[in-house]
Amino acid sequence: MTVLALLLHAADVGPKPLSYAGQPTPLRDLKGVEVEMAAEDVKLVLHRAKLDGEAVFQLLNHGGDAEFEEGFPVGPFETMKGFSITMDGKPAAFRRVDRATGKEHDFWYVWTAAFKAGARHTHVVKYSLDLEHQRFYHETGYVLHTGAAWKNPIGRADVTLTFGDGVSAGHLRGLRPFDAARVGPDRVTWRFENLEPGKEHDILIRYDLETWTEEIAKLRAEPSWNSRRALAATLKDLPAWQGRKAHTPGE
Repeated sequence: MTVLALLLHAADVGPKPLSYAGQPTPLRDLKGVEVEMAAEDVKLVLHRAKLDGEAVFQLLNHGGDAEFEEGFPVGPFETMKGFSITMDGKPAAFRRVDRATGKEHDFWYVWTAAFKAGARHTHVVKYSLDLEHQRFYHETGYVLHTGAAWKNPIGRADVTLTFGDGVSAGHLRGLRPFDAARVGPDRVTWRFENLEPGKEHDILIRYDLETWTEEIAKLRAEPSWNSRRALAATLKDLPAWQGRKAHTPGE
C-alpha cells in the first residue's frame, strides 16, 4: 500500500499488532488467536475535508478466557482525530504507538482487550480522518485486510458510505472493489460474506470537489480542443462514477 493510501485510510482492528511490528500485516489467521470477527458494520461519512468513521465489530471467542493487545492502524502521518474505542459499551483506555523500525512512521492506537471463554464481544471504534491537505487528488477509503489475522474468515462485513457537507454521490470519481459496490442516490454499500480479506477487498473512494454534472457543464462551455478531449474522456468514465459498467442505450 502506498504512503498516500495509508495516509487517507482507516482499517479493521487487528489482534496483537506489536507482535509483527516492522513486518507486513498478516493475511492469515495469527497463531494463538482463537477469536473470530463474526461480523462488522462500518459506516463512513464523506465530507469535503474529512471522513468520519464508525466501525462495530462482533468478536466471538472460540477458546478459553484470553487477554491480549488489540489495535487500530493510523498510518505514517497523524491525520486521525477524535479516536475512541468502547468494548461491550464501556470506554477503553488506549495509547498511540509507533511500530516503525525504519524512517517511515507506522502509528497505531492499541489497548488491552479481554475475551471470555465462548463469549461474543462488541467493540466499537469511532474516528475522523482529516482530508484538508488534499488539493488536486482526492482519495480515501477503508482497509479490510487488517482483519485477516483473526481466527477464521470474517462472517459478514458491511461497509456503507454516505455524504455530508455539500458532498454527494455526484462527486465520486471511482470506487473499489467496483463489482461489489452498490451505488444509490445517497449512499454506496459493499457487502462481503465469509470473507478472508486481502488487499483486493480494501475499499477505495476517489472523489472530486465538483460534481460530474458541474464538470461536464464547465468543459462544454470551453471551446478549446483540450477541453473537448477532456469532455470525451469524462463522458467515457461517467458510468464508472455512477456505479455502472457501461453507458445505457441512447446516452
